[in-house]
Order: sequence, then structure tokens, then C-alpha cells
Amino acid sequence: MEKSKQFLITVFFIVHLVLIFFQGINTTVDNFWSFHYKSETDLPKFFTQNENNEWYYILTGINTGYGFYGIKTSSKKYFKISYYDENNHIISTDRYFGLNSVNGIQRLGGYSSYMANYIEGTKKLMKEDSLSDQVKFRREYITKSMKWLGKKKAYSIPNCISYRVELLTIVPDYYKDVHKKIKLYALQSNLYHAK
Repeated sequence: MEKSKQFLITVFFIVHLVLIFFQGINTTVDNFWSFHYKSETDLPKFFTQNENNEWYYILTGINTGYGFYGIKTSSKKYFKISYYDENNHIISTDRYFGLNSVNGIQRLGGYSSYMANYIEGTKKLMKEDSLSDQVKFRREYITKSMKWLGKKKAYSIPNCISYRVELLTIVPDYYKDVHKKIKLYALQSNLYHAK
């Protein structure tokens, strides 16, 4: 019994490490190729993420390359809310939604990353069938959840007429030109009326 248990654990770790290896190779080559040659590679997708094993890649973090495989595989994502008055001037901005604890801010960062992945998944679905019920539901979820993030504070600011919720990511340009400043890229930006 003990030997069979040890054998199964060994097989699991070997398969897991093989998946990490092939996913790392695939993301590195694919990102390099798409960045420099503006096309997709013709390499076989051996042991890479697909619809059958996607849950395992997401659950274990292999799909992000653990943050160290390839170009642009991991970047910081965060929400930013800007509150506007009737003249469209910014009253205030907020990144942390009143959260003070490290744990709360880290959870918000996790939600930002989740939402970015959700938006990308929705874009992929839209390419297949933009009129499906699933796409409509996902687009509504994105809009409503982002609206909810700033709604309470917008109502509490006396002269706030509207607010903009943005999901931003830091785009690493350091591999092209070291002297360039890091750019912010809005993955999603929605404007809402406060009152």
C-alpha cells in the first residue's frame, strides 16, 4: 500500500513538472514569436493548456507561468476609481476602496487579476459567438460588478455626478527600451452616473 501511494505521488509530480516545462516553453516561444514576428507559431501544442485541462492549469497557477516564464506573462493589475463633479473635474481618486489592512488590499488585487482574466475570457467567447447568452451574461456581470465597486462612495460624496471605474495593468516596456517609462493600460474602463 505504501509503495503504491509513493508511486502515485511520484507520477503526479512528474506529470505536473512536465506540464510546467511544456507550458513554460510554449508561452516563452509564443510570446517571443508574436511580439517580434506579429504572427502565431506553427509549433505543436504538446501538453499545453486547452479546454480539457484548463481547470488544472488555472487551479495550480501553471497558466500564468508562476510569473517567471516568457515575456509579459505576469503583470500587476488594479482598480482605480475617479469621481467627477458636474463640470467633469476630478473630485478624488481611489485605488484601495477604503481598505486599510494588508489582507484586504491583497484580496482586492486578487479580484483585479480575476476580473482581468474574466474580461479576456469574455473577449475570446465574443470572437466565437458575440450574440450568445453566455457572452451577454458575462458582459453584464463585468459592467455591474465594476459599477458596484464605486457606487457607495459616489453616493456619499455631495457633489459627485459620475464616476469612472478602470481596471488598469502595468505594461512592461523594459525589454524594448530601458529608458522608457512604464505605461498603464486600461483593460476595462466604464463611466457611471452617481445620482
